[in-house]
Amino acid sequence: MTQPLYRADGGAAAVWATVRAELRDAPERIGGWRGALLVVAFWTGLGVYVPWDLGMDFMEPFLQAVYVCSAPLFQSKITVASFSEDKSRRMLEGWWDPPCPRPEFLLGKVLATAAAGLAGAFVLYGLALATLTISHGGGRLMTPPAAFLVPLLAVGAAFSVFTACVGAMLSLRVQTPAEAERSVRMAFLAFLAGLLLLGPYAPSRVKGWVASLFLPDVMPWAALAGMCLCAIASYVLWRWCLARIENARPLTIS
Repeated sequence: MTQPLYRADGGAAAVWATVRAELRDAPERIGGWRGALLVVAFWTGLGVYVPWDLGMDFMEPFLQAVYVCSAPLFQSKITVASFSEDKSRRMLEGWWDPPCPRPEFLLGKVLATAAAGLAGAFVLYGLALATLTISHGGGRLMTPPAAFLVPLLAVGAAFSVFTACVGAMLSLRVQTPAEAERSVRMAFLAFLAGLLLLGPYAPSRVKGWVASLFLPDVMPWAALAGMCLCAIASYVLWRWCLARIENARPLTIS
């Protein structure tokens, strides 16, 4: 597994070096061919079966938001590998001598995790729209208007960064990699359960409230508010993770 060895000044170059190294390892970090099969199962079940079964009901704004913000489904294994493995934890928690640029290293890991989750979410959403077009489109391309789609995708990107920071926090708040793995898996399994329960079967009142946020005169402001909230929460979590690394106790290897 690739790990960038920093002996430079850090900065943006160190961040992108970490991002590239993490993304190169993404196929291995998701669990090899078994992990790839799990991802394909998510794409098949949620991206093909659900929109085919729901038909035009899939175009409800609530479901659109759920699918675009599904990055945590694809971040779980990468988060566990990136922040919980023995080698990664030792590197993160200051076991390297200076001048390892730990802030850049941490930021690169978060951005790589966010990018992987966002890619999985966008593939899922695109597959769902393609399925709907083929099965219920009647020759029409079933995509939302640009005024709806662009803000929605922007919110999905901000949410992916936020959930990547959540995964880092869950991994670093405990002392051993085994505890970190357990913490991350429980959080992401809870998200999956919520997605399955509230996605296709959310109460009509919840769907109506979400739909009101996507009205033409409300959507730009709602999207901007959502992005700002995700950005603020992500920064707070990132600062917490950085403080945790700088004040880390010796890591207990389990």
